[in-house]
Amino acid sequence: DAVTQSVTEKVRAMLQDQIRRAFKGEETIINLVIRHGIVYRELHSEVSRIAADMLVVGVKKRTSVALTPSRVAHGFDCAVFFAPEGKPLSWNRLMVPVDLSRNSGRMLRLALEMMKAGSDQAYASVTGVHVVQNLPIHYYYGFELNDTYIDQRSEEARVAFRQMIAEEGLDQSAVTEVHLDDKHGNVATHLYNYCAEHPCDLVVMNARGHSHLSNLLVGSVAEKFVNYCKHVPILLMR
Repeated sequence: DAVTQSVTEKVRAMLQDQIRRAFKGEETIINLVIRHGIVYRELHSEVSRIAADMLVVGVKKRTSVALTPSRVAHGFDCAVFFAPEGKPLSWNRLMVPVDLSRNSGRMLRLALEMMKAGSDQAYASVTGVHVVQNLPIHYYYGFELNDTYIDQRSEEARVAFRQMIAEEGLDQSAVTEVHLDDKHGNVATHLYNYCAEHPCDLVVMNARGHSHLSNLLVGSVAEKFVNYCKHVPILLMR
């Protein structure tokens, strides 16, 4: 109707003005599609219609309930780039959460390629962060983990990490290896705390593991992490 058409044109004019200012007058080809309705449903429909390879989502400190980062991470099949409000983009310090799967190797390769393409090489780094899960029976039955067991699990993780790097054909020296001890099964919190204590410019992570079970686990970790970590850009791949 006339009212909807008027609102659409006003929104289009506002967005075009913001685009011109963002690109400082440079020529850009951007197809603006304005839809009316429930935000999540309309966005999902449009992404499916154009078969998008990537969805870029702006993240504010106070996120709309209708479009939370975790809901986007769970509900879209394409890659998603979460861009925090007011955060300048840089590829100097990249963090890659690693579950030692083949997909984690792919994420490390992607991070290294992004670093080489768009960073100051003198200050650039890629850090692979793996959370060593020491959850099993002690958590449920109250047994204490001894140092020998923890050391053994950590050493197994280090061996598996380096094997993953070798299988992907990557340079071992190009990736900083970090292993975090997890005694309570909260991987997303460990990753968030590390990210907060060791500032990075971008997190590159995968939404899928190497099996159906790990897909559920990794998917859950990714969804929690993107909800926690709203101060750093995150590239979530499929």
